[in-house]
Amino acid sequence: MKSLMHTEIRGLPHSLFFADDVLILFNTMLYKHSAKLACKNLKEIKQMSNQYKIIDEKKWKRATHCMVFRNCVEPSFCVTFEADITNFRRMVKAKKLSFTLAMVHAVCTCANEIEAFRYRFVNGHVALFDKIDTAFTYLNKETELFKVVNVPLLDDLAEYCALASKTAAAQKAYFTGPLGNDIFQCSPMPWVAFTHVSHTISGKKDNATPLFDWGKYHENDGRIVIPISVQASLVAAFRGILPA
Repeated sequence: MKSLMHTEIRGLPHSLFFADDVLILFNTMLYKHSAKLACKNLKEIKQMSNQYKIIDEKKWKRATHCMVFRNCVEPSFCVTFEADITNFRRMVKAKKLSFTLAMVHAVCTCANEIEAFRYRFVNGHVALFDKIDTAFTYLNKETELFKVVNVPLLDDLAEYCALASKTAAAQKAYFTGPLGNDIFQCSPMPWVAFTHVSHTISGKKDNATPLFDWGKYHENDGRIVIPISVQASLVAAFRGILPA
């Protein structure tokens, strides 16, 4: 099946081992903004913000790769590419929404639709969450320092942007505590264009939280494109070295 992303993504090498997953993610981001995120029939193991099930690694097709990469010093990878956001930006502008907060919603909504992005480690075991919420950096204009804001992911784009804006404005602390296991971390950097991003490393090898960054958008051949970076764990996230 021909993906709409072939007309929307530029600069993404198809030899990347997770190319199909990323194509699906951003294809969804640009064309679907109210997807149903609930994943049914997951067994509740522990009461948390979001439910999860523990994976039986003896029957899990990713188990060997998890074992090989889990104890690496840095069991993750990072790739950056440009995405065409012409239609998305037009929609956000028409609705008079914050572009940054709308991007957080779009990226995290689409990431939720990819099962691989919802794997985490819980008490040393691989777990699959039914839903992942959002965390994003937000600039304090007075101090020029950022704070990390946690907001539940809502289905409705406008409702999410309103809640995220209200939460960010009300939060005075830069950090409200350790981030939960069931979040996607987003770092908007709308002032700069980039071709690669690196991140601080906590040293916790069981940290499998994907990180999403995007920079300053610009015009290219009549289209609006934006650099987007995705960092994810090699342990649980992807199915192989080459796409099927």
